[in-house]
Amino acid sequence: MTLLLTWNTLHAQDTLAFNSLQFALKIVENANREAFRSYWKPEKGLEGLIATPFYFGEMHGGVQLKSFSGTDDQYPDFISIYPFLGWGHQLSLPYKTGCYLGLRIGINQMLFRGIEGWGHSESEVAATLNATLSLPSFGGWTLMVSAGHETTFTYKRIHLFQLSAGLGYTITTPSWFKEFLK
Repeated sequence: MTLLLTWNTLHAQDTLAFNSLQFALKIVENANREAFRSYWKPEKGLEGLIATPFYFGEMHGGVQLKSFSGTDDQYPDFISIYPFLGWGHQLSLPYKTGCYLGLRIGINQMLFRGIEGWGHSESEVAATLNATLSLPSFGGWTLMVSAGHETTFTYKRIHLFQLSAGLGYTITTPSWFKEFLK
């Protein structure tokens, strides 16, 4: 009996895989006051992502763009470009609200402003624990609010607690593209 239930669950997950695509754009704000802020002041950023149901959970791919201003001339301004892949699970809540809990992993590319433009750059592995509350509104549109703890694995770890809000739009995946993804 347990084997049959497990097989049915796996088969149901398989039929939902890549069933829809959600495109989202969010504004990102840094909310913590750690030592990092003694050297750089975070500015508002942008996040774009694409999400789809996966065999077990939900898969995300996206990029975050953020800028940081040095607190004085000793610390150069820099731009952070953080492409990521993520996986998590979507929980259904009352009133058609959803709560996504997941993990993202990517490379945080930091481009530092030099005397003659953007000179020095660094790339470090980064990971984010993420939670998103989503409320479908009208058509395929969804209001989204997220919180995440991002760690960039530099020599001295950079820990950022970030809040974000934005809109997502969901479409049914075209059958030819769904077959390509499977």
